[in-house]
Amino acid sequence: MANKGFTLIELLVTIAIIGMLAAVIVPNLGKRSPQEKRMATLAKLNGMVQLAWRNALVTNTMHTIKFNFKEGKVAIEVPTGQYKGGMPTFKPLERSHINTEMEWPENLEVKQFILEGSDEIKLKGTSDISVYFVIMPEGLAQDVIINFIDTKDLRPDGQPKTFGLVLNPFNAQFKVYDAFQK
Repeated sequence: MANKGFTLIELLVTIAIIGMLAAVIVPNLGKRSPQEKRMATLAKLNGMVQLAWRNALVTNTMHTIKFNFKEGKVAIEVPTGQYKGGMPTFKPLERSHINTEMEWPENLEVKQFILEGSDEIKLKGTSDISVYFVIMPEGLAQDVIINFIDTKDLRPDGQPKTFGLVLNPFNAQFKVYDAFQK
């Protein structure tokens, strides 16, 4: 009479093979490619800009999107109602249920931050600066172009990939281009 089923050796070999496959596959499941990380960062940035745009329309106040390259942060700011040196002062927008600040990844190096036609990084001489652009109460945003390189995403020639973001001033959304923009 023939026994139906698997022997202990067959089961152990099968479990060993599954274990080796799992050891190779599982560590790679949580890793995202540099492009996926970059696109996630850009999606967060677009979400923040959209929040500021909508909030500016609803509250009828000017909002800014401030890039602090030294700290690696981007934040939405609103006017305090006070002035310093004839210029309005700003504070971070506070929302309990929505994130109004994000971390800027180290691998995304901003090479140009062109605001209304002039490169703010070149004018100020360093990338360890803060730059902001304004969204007006009517919903219009300043013309902004941000050119950057992704140091973790290399082209076939070994050079880092370059990208450009261009802000549409009418709907406050960045469009991504695969090369620097002017």
